[in-house]
Amino acid sequence: RARRAHRMSGLSHRIGRDRRAPGKGPAVVTPASIFGAALALWLEYLRGIVQGTPPAIATWQDQSGNVNDASQGTVGNRATITATGVDFDAASSQYMTIADAATLDATTALTVVIEMTPDVVTSTRAPISKGSSLGSVWSTQTNSAAMRFHVGNPGLAFGEVAAVLAVGTRVVIVWVYDGTQATNATRLVCYVNGVAQTVSFSGTIPASIAVGTDIMSIGAYNNPTQFIDGRDRLLVLANTVATGAQVAAITSYAQALP
Repeated sequence: RARRAHRMSGLSHRIGRDRRAPGKGPAVVTPASIFGAALALWLEYLRGIVQGTPPAIATWQDQSGNVNDASQGTVGNRATITATGVDFDAASSQYMTIADAATLDATTALTVVIEMTPDVVTSTRAPISKGSSLGSVWSTQTNSAAMRFHVGNPGLAFGEVAAVLAVGTRVVIVWVYDGTQATNATRLVCYVNGVAQTVSFSGTIPASIAVGTDIMSIGAYNNPTQFIDGRDRLLVLANTVATGAQVAAITSYAQALP
């Protein structure tokens, strides 16, 4: 794939750096400072929102430096910006897509961070996914109040954490995948609001995530289908197995967003 030029507009030129003189206080903690070069995607509702007809969002600019921007060209399918996040309305089939890129290929290490507030809690909704429902590389999916992480095609191999979602309640969900581990329980770990969860499994979590050419979808699968209904404050992907300290730091960052 062609290497895309680094964008130097808006806030993106400052991420991960502390330009203050010595003695001016501690460095600012961001997803870039937490994950470093492993950061693949950083979508935050306070940064990089490009509106079409307000409050509809045409583009949600990636702050990682990789230019993995999310966009929606169809006016009627655009999410909206609110004071509490990017708001997706399932009834209006609102979602966004990100073009395939090498930085979105995870293989054996991946951390997925979702900060969301559901407006509706029901089954088969996809907050973020890579690939379609028939050929996914990986995907997240609701099962009523539970959340699943599928590796490969949906339904073949996944982990599920129960009682994660509640209408109107903010939650930070962190999935950590490590394909070098030997068992389901060590290959796929989930944290909710910074606390490690009990994960139930179906099938065997593969030792690697396939490299696919499909787009990434935000708020749906890329069919498109399985639209979410709720607000996202933060979506982060990092091509690394997050440590406990990194999970704690990104959870604190997400919870501190207004």
